[in-house]
Amino acid sequence: MAFRDDTEAARARADALERENRELRQRLAEGRSEPARVQRSPRRAAWLLIAAGIAVLVLGALLAGVLRLPPNVVLVATVVLAAMLTGLGLATRQVHIAGPNELLVILGRRRVLPDGQVVGYRVVHGGSVLVLPVLERVERLSLEPIALTLELGHLRTSDLSLLGLQLGAAVKISAGPSLRDLAIERFLGQDRAEIGRVARELLERAVSSFVAGHTLDELRGAPDGVTEATIAERVGEELGKLGLMLDRLRLERVQAERG
Repeated sequence: MAFRDDTEAARARADALERENRELRQRLAEGRSEPARVQRSPRRAAWLLIAAGIAVLVLGALLAGVLRLPPNVVLVATVVLAAMLTGLGLATRQVHIAGPNELLVILGRRRVLPDGQVVGYRVVHGGSVLVLPVLERVERLSLEPIALTLELGHLRTSDLSLLGLQLGAAVKISAGPSLRDLAIERFLGQDRAEIGRVARELLERAVSSFVAGHTLDELRGAPDGVTEATIAERVGEELGKLGLMLDRLRLERVQAERG
């Protein structure tokens, strides 16, 4: 690994990382808008159907008075039609749609995992589901990447040298069936800041462990790509234990420090 002592070059790399993180946050913000509209559409349709059911009741009463139809016939027909529309509206309100960037976790019913473990939820990714009222409720778990920037200093190598580094990373919850159950158990109900905090701690430990296992000369001689791949492998194993995955890792700056 070639150490960069030029201040301007280090500043340029840091600025590039910041621009990349801003672009990533902007793309994530744009990606959230469309699923939100999709999720609201069943609820809007449900209210329209319920309103139509009420309107049928009122219209039936008016027609019965104007046309002087037999009250029993009008009453039965009106009630049946209104009940159908209202029931359909209420059922539509229980339909939830999962966007491509999120998991729906439906709590309240038991499910057996492939390893035989019994859990009290089921998962939907990129589809729709009818949720039973009273018996079930829905939680959403975002799959969007979380951008992280780490500034680490005073890292000790195996030959007791000190160095500092800056790296950028992005982590996210895995949608794979083998990992997402771990993420649900650990992060359901937690905000994205908590996920980012846990991922940051794991990444810091992985980097510190990697540096501690090599001498300064070994680190100097390793290409950036090899170092990034090794760190990514280490942190990926730890993240996987929590149902997370590494989406991106880039080593931005490495410099020797004086003890």
